[in-house]
Order: sequence, then C-alpha cells, then structure tokens
Amino acid sequence: MYNNTTDHRPTNCDYEPVNTTGSIQPFGALIVLSNDDIVNWSKNLAEVLAVSPKSHFKFSDLFDPRSCGGLNSALDVPVNDGALRPVLLATHSGRQCNVFPHRTDGRTILEFEPPANGTELENRRLEYELAALVSLIDGVETTREVCDSAVHAVREMSGYDRVMIYKFHEDMHGEVIAESAANRLESWLGLHYPASDIPQPARRIFLLNKIRLIPDVNYVPVPIAGPGNATLDLGRSLLRSASPIHIEYLKNMGVSASLTISIKIGDVLWGLIACHHYGGPRLPTFTQRQMYAMAGDYISAAIRRRIEDENISERARVRGVETILRRRMESLPEITEALANGEVNALSLMTDHSNGLAVHYGTAWAVQGTTPTITQLEELRAWLEPACDEKPFATDSLSKGFEPAQNYSRIASGLLAITVPNAANAIVLWFKPETLQTLNWGGDPTKQVVSGSERLHPRNSFAVWKETVRCTSVPWKRWEIETALRLRDTIIAARLQYQYERERAARAEAEQAKRTREEFMAVISHDLRNPLSSVMLNMALLNRVSGEIQSPTTKSIFASMDRATKQMKWLIDGLLDIAQADSGTMEMKFAHCSVQKLIEHSTNVISPIADAKRITLQLPALERAEFVKCDEQRMLQVLSNILGNAIKFTPEGGQVALAVEVSATLVTFRIFDTGPGIPPDQLPYIFDRFWRGRDLSVTGVGLGLSIVKAIIAAHEGNVRAENGPEGGACFSFTLEKA
Repeated sequence: MYNNTTDHRPTNCDYEPVNTTGSIQPFGALIVLSNDDIVNWSKNLAEVLAVSPKSHFKFSDLFDPRSCGGLNSALDVPVNDGALRPVLLATHSGRQCNVFPHRTDGRTILEFEPPANGTELENRRLEYELAALVSLIDGVETTREVCDSAVHAVREMSGYDRVMIYKFHEDMHGEVIAESAANRLESWLGLHYPASDIPQPARRIFLLNKIRLIPDVNYVPVPIAGPGNATLDLGRSLLRSASPIHIEYLKNMGVSASLTISIKIGDVLWGLIACHHYGGPRLPTFTQRQMYAMAGDYISAAIRRRIEDENISERARVRGVETILRRRMESLPEITEALANGEVNALSLMTDHSNGLAVHYGTAWAVQGTTPTITQLEELRAWLEPACDEKPFATDSLSKGFEPAQNYSRIASGLLAITVPNAANAIVLWFKPETLQTLNWGGDPTKQVVSGSERLHPRNSFAVWKETVRCTSVPWKRWEIETALRLRDTIIAARLQYQYERERAARAEAEQAKRTREEFMAVISHDLRNPLSSVMLNMALLNRVSGEIQSPTTKSIFASMDRATKQMKWLIDGLLDIAQADSGTMEMKFAHCSVQKLIEHSTNVISPIADAKRITLQLPALERAEFVKCDEQRMLQVLSNILGNAIKFTPEGGQVALAVEVSATLVTFRIFDTGPGIPPDQLPYIFDRFWRGRDLSVTGVGLGLSIVKAIIAAHEGNVRAENGPEGGACFSFTLEKA
C-alpha cells in the first residue's frame, strides 16, 4: 500500500479565480466576437486601434476587409479550444496590429498589440542567441547542467536582470535550482517556496500557455465591458490581468517586470523559467516572445531527454543490482544472507536517502546500515502484518501511524516494506532517516493571511526562514516503490528456482548414489562373493583330504581360516542385504509360519553359545498355536541376531528372556537381557549401520541391527530398543498375525 504522507491539501490560493479577472493589461486590447458583433471589449480598444470611441462596435467598423483574409483563414481552422495562428490586421485608417486569436468555451477572442519597432539587426541577434543556447545545452550531460546553461543563455538573450529555473517538487512546493543574476542582486539559488506561491489555478494556466508576460507591475488594469465579462475565461489570454496577490508579491520583491516561460515534460508542468527585471517596465516584442517560446520548448525537450537518460542509467544500475541479488538467492539457502550481506545488497536498490535495511527470514534478522534494534524491528513487523499485503507499504512519516516509531524517528522516519508469502515469514524493510535538513524558505510559508482581512496577501518578508521537518523523511519515489514490488516477485521466483535446483541436485545425487551402490554390490557379488565361495569349497576339500595327517598346528590354521572366511561371507551377505533394502529389492518369500517353530529353530542355533557363557534362556509357553505372515529364513535371521546380541552383552551367569504377546492383528516379540543396558545417548543410533557404540572391545562392524530394521520394515512391522525398568536392554518387533 502506497502511503506517503506528504500533505497536498488545497489552500485558499488554490481557489483564487486567476483566469476570470475581468480585466487585461494595457499593452494591448481585447474583443470577444459573435459573428460580426463584438460582445465584449476592453475599454482601451479605441485608444489601441486609434479609432473614434463609440458605445458599440462591429468588427467590420474597425478593420479594413482587405486585410482580413489571414484572420478568416485562421478562424476557419476547426479548433474547439486553444490558440490559433497569429495574423497582422489593418484598421480603416491604415494602422496595423498584431492579432492573437484563440477560442475558449465556444467563444472567439482576439487580442491586439501594436507592432513593435524591431530591427533586422535585433532579429539576427535573437537568432544568434537562440543558436548559442542550443549549442550550449547540447554540450552538457545532466539535468542540472542543462538548467545552469539555460538560465545564463536566456538572460543573455532577454536582457532581464534575473533568470531562474524554478522546479516543482512532488508536494508541489518550488525550489530555485538554477539562477543567473546581476551582481548587485542577492542570490535566491536553493531557496524553497511553498506550493501556495503558485497555486493550482496558476499552474493549470502555465500548462496552457508557453509565455506569461507582465511588462509593468505598476500597470492600471483595463476593465472588459460587455455581458458576461466577470466570467469570461482568459486562461489562454496573453493580456490577462495578473492576480492582485501576485502583483503585490512581485512588488514586495522589488520586481518591476516579469516574464515566465513554462517547462513542460509531457503533460506535466515540471517547472518555470522565471525572468525578473528591476530597472523599470520591459515589454518584449512579438518576435522576441516567439524566440523565448522556442527557447522554452528546446529547454523543456533537453530536460526531458536528460531525465530520460538519467532514468535509463538509474534503471540499468537497479537492474544490475537485481541480477546480483537474484543469483545469490538462487544459490543460498536463506534470503537474509543473499539480500543483506556483501558490498552490493538490497539497500543498493534505493536512493542515497535510504540509510538502513532489515531482512527477516524464518526466525532471524539481518541488517545493513542504520536500523532500529531487533526488539523494535519485531514490534514493527507485528504491526505491519495486517497492513502489508501484496503491495508495498510506504510512508515518509512512520510515527504518524505507528507511535513507537517516535523513539527512533531520527534513523527511521521513512519506511518501505514488502512481505513475501510462503517464504518463512519473510519481510524486507528499507528505512529513511528524519530529514533534519534545513530548507531555506523565501519567507515564512505560514504567513498567508493578514490579520483582520479576508483577502490573501503574499508574505511581506523575504528573509530566509528555516523550517526543520520533524519525524518526516524524504518521500519515497514511485520507482523505489516499484523496485520493492519487483524485488518481492524476484524473491518468490528465486525461492522456487532454489528449491527446484536443490531437488534436482538431490535427485542427481540419489541417482549417482544408486549407481555407485549398484556398482559396489556388483563388485561384492561377483568379484568377492564368488572367489570367496571357491576358497571356502577348496578349504573344505583340503581339510577332508588331509584330515588324518593334520598336525595340531595345521588344524588350528584350518580353524582360523574357516572362521575368517565365514566372517567375510557374513559381512558380504550383510552388505548385500543392506543394498537390497535401500533399493527396495530385498527378496521376501512370505508364508504362514508357526511362532513356536520360529522360536525353536532360532534358539537351537543360539543355545550352544548361551550354554558356553552359562546364560539361562527363558522361552515362552504358548497356550495355543500362533502363526505370523513372514519370510521364515529372514525372521530366523532377525531372531538369531537379536538373541545373539543379548547373549553377547550379558555377563556370564546372566539371563536372556524371550516373550511373545498376541493381539487381534499383531504378534509382538520381546527379548530381555540382564546386561548393562544401552547408554541413553546411544539409543537414537542403535539401528544405524556401522554403529558400534563406544565399547571397542566388542567385535563386529555394526550391520546386524540395521539389517534387522530393514527386514522388519520389509514386513511392514516396527522394531525398537529401550532399557528395561530394572536394568538390561529390551528389543521388540512386531509382525502381522496370519
């Protein structure tokens, strides 16, 4: 949500009827036509045209019809509103006048001005000055350089004592950004003026007219006679009488004559070229005014081009930063690291007025520059959650909406924020400090109305008045807000790309691991298992052939070799079991197996080991025959492994118990021992492959229990290990009842 809080409320000046003054300046005359009838006229009409005064004129009474061809052609142009082509007319007495026709609200208005005594030499000088202006401006690069060059060239061309370029800011207050003035004059460069100095009606008129002329501030307004004169729209009129407020304004500044040239960028009034003269009246000729208008058009175009070039350069810079940030986010797991770290970061996206960046992702904050504390950031984030939706949130006075921000307004009066959905509570905040810049106002902008009077007055004092803006930052530019919105979209896209790349890498890694495992298993199965089987077979044959002649030493060697080869076979078989479990190819031959037979067969194998350690085996006495659905050989492997481990870790003279619990659908096997139990910190890892705990005296490679877990999982059962309440370890697993 765009929420800049700069105040644009209208003032009294915004309602002043500057386009319906009912009078004109006396350097020309005006009539309003309805066919041949003159329905409105300025009261100096007879004087300007040098005709005898009458109570009522017709157009044909004033001008020689032979000179009206140009005017008729101009009036034939189908224009509802706007200026028409200037023409030269002659009165019946032969006196010539420049005529400036225009239409407004369906009326045709003609303004007359006697031709000036311009010379060819003066015209040539103006052409030279205009060419010099064009050449001077073409040689500079920035908007500020264009403005500096323009004021010097226009002053040289026009002869006015002071020429300024007055730029409108976003809140419509003005600033003198370029100036060329006579040495005797105090500089106004850098002064700021409130928006009420040039109210909205005046700005609209400057959009309609390229030139606004006041040749003499001490002129006596000439009333317009005729019906409807008070509502006659003179917004496009060259002669329109100036607002009394503006005239008093100029007089207070000591100005005797002024010329204003509009600077338009598209349909927007970007600024004004304000020309002031202090040495008496100054009336530029028609030719001079044409040259000034051409200069204004060229300056406007030059400023527009420089702004576009600067915007292109700024956009290119921002796009470069965005590219860097996107690449980081696509390769880093957290956006905090991608956006807030490094010489180029998300703070680099904004103007130099932005002094701080804070990024929240998951539960962590990362900051860059000057920001509120983490506690303050958390409070701000909680407040922003309902206010910050899919659009950025922007304000240049945070404390107006969030009172706690007054505590850190010095560093964070301006806030621009975006939130990112489905990205671990991600939020990005940019801060601008309290302006705390002193604006040099040309007078006190609060003094607009004289006490005891309803009439508006300009300020009577033009000493520099300083206003310090509190709890307010420089406003966020529209492109900054658009950049924040674009970054939000980039974050979403980058997170998706990051997840895709991670998943693709994981798939590739898994596929590579699978290929490696298959290759490894192939080596074990063919290159190790087959030769080992051959060795074991040959050893058995050799042992039988030489059995009667073996010495005790030879028999010991054969026994050692037999144990080693069996251990190798067990390890290879275990590795193959693990590989098959991982790949989901562990072969199972399910059948209905007797629980009693499983117990008997497994204990027959394990009993000699228990007897050797004088360990008592306690077996369950089943009340009836029970059956489970399982692979019998694999289940014997599970029982033998768990019982073997229980015997291995139980001291001599101890006890190992096997219990069976039967429910409606499951059979649970439990193996208890009276050994030392399993250290609690090792319980989470007991079924991990190659896990051997801390007892290095225990032999084995740590595959047995991981194979047990894989076999039980293939039977869709559960296996667990825990310590008994009275000591010792307890292993249990479940099988589906048949």
